[in-house]
Formats: sequence, C-alpha cells, structure tokens
Amino acid sequence: MISPTDRAEILELYGQYAHRWDAGDAEGWADLFTADGIWERVAASDAVEELADAVHIEGRDALMQFCRDLFEIEQGQVRHWASNHVIDGDGEAATAKVYAMIVDLRSGVPAISVTGIFTDHLVNGSGGWRFKRRSVVLAP
Repeated sequence: MISPTDRAEILELYGQYAHRWDAGDAEGWADLFTADGIWERVAASDAVEELADAVHIEGRDALMQFCRDLFEIEQGQVRHWASNHVIDGDGEAATAKVYAMIVDLRSGVPAISVTGIFTDHLVNGSGGWRFKRRSVVLAP
C-alpha cells in the first residue's frame, strides 16, 4: 500500500503536471517524466474526431516538443484538470487511474473540450516521483 507521504508527493506531481503544461513550461513538464518516459493517447473510435487517433511520445526531447507544439495551438487558454486519483503501489513504483478534463477558454466562455481516463505508471527515484508512462483514453 502506498504511504501517505508518497501519496502526497504523487498528488503534487499531478498538480505540477497541469500547471507546467498550462504555462507552456515544456522543460519543466518533461522533467516530470523519467528520461525515457512515455505519453500516449490510445485510439478511441468514439472520441472527438481530431483526437481519435493514437499518439505515442517517448523520451525527453519528444515530450518537450509535444508540449511546445500544443501550447502554440492552445495559446495558454486551456486548463488541465485531474481528479479521482486511485493510486496503488509501494515506495518505489505505483500505478494510478485518474479522471482528466480539459477546459477551453479560447472562446471567452469556459467549456469542457474533452474528458478521459489516464492509466499511469510512476517510479520513485533520486528526483522523486516521476511518470514512466501516461496512457489516456479520451471520452466523447
């Protein structure tokens, strides 16, 4: 079972993930992953059409570029939300299931643009907890 301290550190990791992405801090966001970390979107036939294809991003440089590219599109006008964290593991490794939601502010009226569920694999190393793999399935 995950300790209360590890759970708190993992929840902080999720908070940093959203804030760094939304601020366009590509280097800081990539720092939240292991050097060989993976972010992937699993193909979903019932997802929003432009988000239905699978995406696989692996390694620090690719993660940073992914963040930069999407921040350019989002123009700092989206907010990432994570909730309902279910975390299991020990002091060295953990898995988590997390609900995700993106709120788009670009129209001037906040609107939920997409939701999904992440399945995460995390590891605890010298730099603290990091994402080893984030896999999201988007919902319509």
